[in-house]
Formats: sequence, C-alpha cells, structure tokens
Amino acid sequence: PKGSVFSFRTAALRGCSHRLWLQRGTGRVATIYRARRSLVRMLHRVTTTRRVAPLLMLLRARTAGTTASAALPYPRGAVASVLATAAPPYRYLLIKRGRPPGVGQWSLPGGKLEVGEAALAGAMREVGEETGLPPQALCLHQRPLSATDAIFAASDGGVAFHYVIAQCFAWVDSAFVDTVRPGDDAADARWFSLPDVQTLAMKEEPGGGGQLGEVAQLIVLSQRMYAAGLIERPSFN
Repeated sequence: PKGSVFSFRTAALRGCSHRLWLQRGTGRVATIYRARRSLVRMLHRVTTTRRVAPLLMLLRARTAGTTASAALPYPRGAVASVLATAAPPYRYLLIKRGRPPGVGQWSLPGGKLEVGEAALAGAMREVGEETGLPPQALCLHQRPLSATDAIFAASDGGVAFHYVIAQCFAWVDSAFVDTVRPGDDAADARWFSLPDVQTLAMKEEPGGGGQLGEVAQLIVLSQRMYAAGLIERPSFN
C-alpha cells in the first residue's frame, strides 16, 4: 500500500535503477551498482526488524487463511523458580499473576527469557522483578530441576501462549524473608507451606489453566533432591 515500508522500498529501487540507466557508459556504473546493492540490503533489514516482522507473520497467516494465533512466535523460553526459606519450617514463595496468562492465579515467580540470556540469569532477574529479592538474598541451585510446557488456548481455538519453562530452585536467606514485595506483573507475593499449596491446588477448577498441582509436585521433587544430597545446603556469603 502507498506510504508503507513496501512502497518506500519499491520506489527507492526504481529510483536507483533509473540513475543507473542514466549514467550507464560514464564509468560510474560499478559505483552505482554497489550503492544499489547496499540500499537493497539496508531496506531488507528495515522490513525484517522486530517491529515489522510480527506484522508480516500476521499478513502471511491471513493470506494463507489461518488464524492469527497460529502465526504467533511461540513456543518461547521461560523460567520459574521454587523459592524456599533456608531454615525449617520450610515455606515457599508464590506470586499472584496480575497480567495474562493466568491473571489472578497463584504461581511460581518467573517469566520470559530475553535473547541471549541464560536460564539461571533469567531466573535471578525475574525473582528480583516480581518479589523484590536481591541476588544476595538467594542461594541458587546451579542447574534447573526440570522443564515443562505451559500452553494456553486462544478463543479462536488456536494457541494464545506457549512457553517451555526451565524450573529452577533457590534458598532464600532468612534475613530477607519479610522483605518480599510484589512487582512487575505480580499482583501479590506470599509464603506458603507445602500443605497450603496442595490445598490451593485442589480448589483450582479443572481446565482453568491453574498450575498449582504442578507447582506442588515440583516442591516435592526439590525436597526429595535435597534429602538425597542433589541440592546443596544453603550458604550465603
């Protein structure tokens, strides 16, 4: 359409070709050709930037007759962290989501990984953003406990969200337990015992997208790994 990136690209190429035709035989053809090739590369980068690419995906989806949700850039990498108090009786930190997906549901602190960001670094960042806990408050286990999918359906029958989640574990220094404050897309943040988490999981509606059943299983897994010596004792420096 007129005025779009595509019309700009077409007009620029036509103009460059016209100049090439006018100056053919003047000894400057090679220079103009190189300039034209550089312009083509530049315009290609412009039309494939992060802002334009999603629009192109939606345009292709409409042309092919598919749903918009089918064109979304999923699955995406994400992290979630089991945060446990460093001293018994052990409690676990959950956040109530304030944004989609899962608005109003309790879950582990976590979120999307950024490009080039390692899972453990992303876990530390997300914990800080959603709970206010600084890095020195955490004793992070040096590899994820497991990985799982989180898939949420769209109203058109497609996929609204699809994340592949690396599930991490960290002890929280007792000196910071009462400093937790919700932030970013967390509407609330509270400490729960494992029986409390299991009770909340039983109250979730089947098919409602709740994740607390899996959260409870992950907490049990972390307890068993700690008992077997596979998770180190907390140490804060």
